[in-house]
Amino acid sequence: MTIPTHHLLPYLCRVVFFVIASFTIFSFSHAKALRVVTEHFPPFQIAPSNNAPEAGIALNFFKRIQQELGRDEKAEFLPWARAYKIVDTENHLMH
Repeated sequence: MTIPTHHLLPYLCRVVFFVIASFTIFSFSHAKALRVVTEHFPPFQIAPSNNAPEAGIALNFFKRIQQELGRDEKAEFLPWARAYKIVDTENHLMH
């Protein structure tokens, strides 16, 4: 089964946005803790469940950046609309 590309575009935009936003952590490397919010969106962001930790392509990339900077913020998994609203109204957030 092939999924038409135009159906994937909104999801790919979210993933690209998450990855680009991950780079902004460099500017906060010496700042106070950040609140990182995202959504469950396999295979890019996979929320933790039962004994399985959070995972995914974008989250692995984000964790590697944090390791390089000596940071340890955890991703908070929320529905996309709620995460976006939180980021739009609060400071020190990444999505």
